[in-house]
Amino acid sequence: MGERADLRAKGDRLLLAVVVYFAVFGATWLLADLPVAVRPTGLLISTLASLLATGGLVFVAGQLPLDPERIPTVALVAGLGLALLFDVVSVRAGLPLLSSLALLMAALLVAALMDRFVFLETEMLLLLCVLYIVVDVYSVYLGPTEAIVAEGGPLLRALTLQFPIVGTGAIRPLTGGTDYAVWTACMLAARRFGFHYDKSFWAIVASLIATSLIGIGLDQVVPALPLAMVAYIAVNRRHFDFHRRDLWLSAALALALVLAAGVGLRWWLTRSP
Repeated sequence: MGERADLRAKGDRLLLAVVVYFAVFGATWLLADLPVAVRPTGLLISTLASLLATGGLVFVAGQLPLDPERIPTVALVAGLGLALLFDVVSVRAGLPLLSSLALLMAALLVAALMDRFVFLETEMLLLLCVLYIVVDVYSVYLGPTEAIVAEGGPLLRALTLQFPIVGTGAIRPLTGGTDYAVWTACMLAARRFGFHYDKSFWAIVASLIATSLIGIGLDQVVPALPLAMVAYIAVNRRHFDFHRRDLWLSAALALALVLAAGVGLRWWLTRSP
């Protein structure tokens, strides 16, 4: 009975987080036409609002019971497929709120799969956190993300969270879905390995705010994961073994493979029709 009540409470918190997301999105949308004295001010307001809306979802999602006994892997994969399909359909229908929610659901399911099959040891978690730092920088400035942002269009809208930008009267892509998948996966890992959950969450939130301020100050796209991963590793450093040579050799090999795949994907995205 106690377990059932706990599940119901977590379900209620997830529903509340979704309601908060709708409310914050709606409030920001109502303010989208509000004139602001300085252009970056509106973008900063929207960025903080999106972090408030999505952060609640991530915080709750990271505590959900997603073990195989309750949710089979096939259900996660099927749910991921449906979420991505709904995302694409919503983008084509011009429904940014629904497409963003579908993308966040897809990010949660990807995170659950990562937690189930990838983040099985703290060594693997550390390895991938380090890889995310390098790969995200490469992808944003030289790789697939740079090509997708430059191209724009439906693909960009399907792969990014769209949010109203105060002072512009428009709803625009703001943050990549992969950033939320990694954020949620790190929170699931924090719970799995007994990390301090709240510290891990707020460290990533603080890093995302700092990254947003840097991006607004430079007036350009800045990768979100590097600072987030550094902050996450820093607050949980006592749980990691940084002296394993085989770990860093594996990181170098994995990095080479990922970069090679990124080069190929960027070529495919930018090739002439």
